[in-house]
Amino acid sequence: MAIETKVIEVPDHFSWPTDAPYSHAVQAGQFLFVGGQVALDAKGRVIGPGDIEVQTRAAFENLTKVLRAAGADWRNVVTMNTFYDHAVEGPEVEEGWKRMTRVRLEFLPKPAGPCGTGLRAKLPLDGLMIQVEVVAVLPPAHDTRVRLMPEELWDWPIPGPFTQGWQVGDYVFVGGQISADRSFNVLGQQDLELQTRNISDNIGTVLRLGGTDWTNAIRLKAFYDVPDSGPVRRVHGTYSPELGPVITAAQTPLAAAGLLLETEAIAVRPGVKKEAIIADELYREQPFVHAWRVGDFVFIGAQGATSKSGACGGDLSSQTRKMYDNFSQVLAAAGTDWEHVVKLNTYWAPEIAGLSLAEQYQSVASVRSTYLGKTRPVETSIRMGLPYPGCLIQSDGVAIVAK
Repeated sequence: MAIETKVIEVPDHFSWPTDAPYSHAVQAGQFLFVGGQVALDAKGRVIGPGDIEVQTRAAFENLTKVLRAAGADWRNVVTMNTFYDHAVEGPEVEEGWKRMTRVRLEFLPKPAGPCGTGLRAKLPLDGLMIQVEVVAVLPPAHDTRVRLMPEELWDWPIPGPFTQGWQVGDYVFVGGQISADRSFNVLGQQDLELQTRNISDNIGTVLRLGGTDWTNAIRLKAFYDVPDSGPVRRVHGTYSPELGPVITAAQTPLAAAGLLLETEAIAVRPGVKKEAIIADELYREQPFVHAWRVGDFVFIGAQGATSKSGACGGDLSSQTRKMYDNFSQVLAAAGTDWEHVVKLNTYWAPEIAGLSLAEQYQSVASVRSTYLGKTRPVETSIRMGLPYPGCLIQSDGVAIVAK
């Protein structure tokens, strides 16, 4: 049976100040995908400029409204990714994270909240300090989910209902893993390869508790705080089979001093039918593939403006067009198209010479509309460094296969 989708309408919700053909939420089968929620009001004005606590509360209140409109609440949320922008460095970074997190804890269910990541990142509009996206799971799958909390893994510096992973039906979601001990002391200071191995081992530990392993991993998202992500992809690749997961890699400052990497993962349980998707005309860094089809879901790794040789070039507008062309090839190879995309994450460079932030946003939007048409996926846009020289933009996503 094909997956049914439903756009969730949220009356009087915030709106972006420029044309954005996105939904706030899309239900696809058992999953509810909620796009990036921010501290904007119904007229597109920033709520609480310069105040991370006020903006966090506004973003989480907006997210709560979206969940309720879909007939869900925070107890249904299995993954939560928080992107926040603090114009501070040093010890003030961790203090800002704690101020933000104290507000987040007002909303998260106890004792078992979502897994996910909390990352520093530049946001798509001036004045925004936080953006939050979630994936929720609806009954009956929600009723049989299993919380994954290996006792030997690291713990958070603030006690709370955070979770290392969730097993939901055929899927295992692993929250962002770091190289740290139970007291949140960083292991492998300044050693990227060691941190990547520790994180890969942590992912494996959560997967095993969920009844699966690295051979069934279908997606990685790796966020690194070093100039070159090559060692990250190489070490994670050694844990993967010949046809490995899809991968998204992006550079951004991390929340704690000494951390160089945070990686999240999705895997399926053994025996679940899955198909690796490789678009022959696109650049591919083995063992990673372009997409995995699991049933009627398609999980697409980051597609940039790379040529088949891996080269990137051109201005933001031309790269956006090339990126969407590449994305289109992956969709076609998986037997689907733009009409059936339900979720997008877009990452573009934090600084682009000659373009203001508003001009960057408009440059991407003007190209995007020619591909999306009337399709309204959820979307989260963030500004981070990209893994290949010269690249300015990349997108990953989730689609379903047409009936």
